[in-house]
Amino acid sequence: MDIVGLSNAPIVISTLLHPSMVPLLPPTPPAVPFPEDPSFEIKQTPYKGAGMFSTRDIAAGELILAEHPVIILPNKPIPYDDAYDELELQLPVSQREEMLTLTNCRPYEECHTSVEGIARTNALALQFKFPEEMKEQEREYGGIFLKINRCNHSCGPNAAPKWSLDTLSSSLYALRPIQAGEEITITYIDPTHPQSDRVAKLQQNYRFTCNCPHCSLVLDDQVQKSNEARMQLRDWFHTHPAFTKWHTDLCRSDDTVISSHLAALDLIDQEGMHGLQGLVLEEIALCYAVLGDEEQFKYWGQRFVERCRVEDDGMTQREDKRQWKKWAWRKKQQKLFLFNRDKSQAKKSGLKVTKPYLQLCHKLGVTFATRRHVK
Repeated sequence: MDIVGLSNAPIVISTLLHPSMVPLLPPTPPAVPFPEDPSFEIKQTPYKGAGMFSTRDIAAGELILAEHPVIILPNKPIPYDDAYDELELQLPVSQREEMLTLTNCRPYEECHTSVEGIARTNALALQFKFPEEMKEQEREYGGIFLKINRCNHSCGPNAAPKWSLDTLSSSLYALRPIQAGEEITITYIDPTHPQSDRVAKLQQNYRFTCNCPHCSLVLDDQVQKSNEARMQLRDWFHTHPAFTKWHTDLCRSDDTVISSHLAALDLIDQEGMHGLQGLVLEEIALCYAVLGDEEQFKYWGQRFVERCRVEDDGMTQREDKRQWKKWAWRKKQQKLFLFNRDKSQAKKSGLKVTKPYLQLCHKLGVTFATRRHVK
């Protein structure tokens, strides 16, 4: 597959796809440009091979790099070694030589070709459109990237890749502020699992022992505290009070969702799991929107927009409260509920209470129980 770059030079993606997938691919997109002033460099580390490092400060949510894969292939082993050789030979010499310098942690007994070993070590999961008749186990594909695959692992990563089928490229973006000279890391596994499980999984699949700050804890109480925090976060995403149900449930207190989400943010900061921030920041902003708190809505809305500009680029920026159809909806409904309740109670008590009188009482913050004594 060839993609034409700005210089009209083709960018080659060597692919091994099921024939039924080809008609479902998007029209050939233009090549994503390499940054003119890249915010990163690739250099050797003392004990982890090559790694990606920032050359300047990078803001949370900032795009670091957009890149096409050089090879796309099935995640399951291919029974013919010649297929891997063919994938390699389809690449231009410069891309082929650079790809062959990527880490290969698999011995010859497991992977008989360098390309297969490099793919099993580095390939990032990619999403495609599949025909309905295609079996589920055949729908797993991965891609090899020359630059993004230089990112080493951390259980508290500061960056993450996002695949775009429309552009056939992956965008690496910052999960939190990254300082100049700091290593840019991603996570290879689910970081919500306990330390021992993460270490075992990384050893099994990537043949290294993780020594990131979150796996280097040695005191039992530190390890337990970290494990419990990650377990709480994993459970929180399945059990947390959701904005969609809360915002119309006037029986729940106004801070039900906000307090829960702020507690989750504390755990996220503690464990460096900033990849989980998106939903939390968005729902806090939406809570303040339906509460009509413009100052807090702008603060949290801005944090969400900046943090998720690459991760969730389809989200409309709702910084202007006039663009939010349910602005202050909960606050208005609470006032309406109190007004109708007091009007009903007044009628039952045989009191003749006018609407302006009730509105004045609400403005003064006087409850109906004391209104009977208001002259």
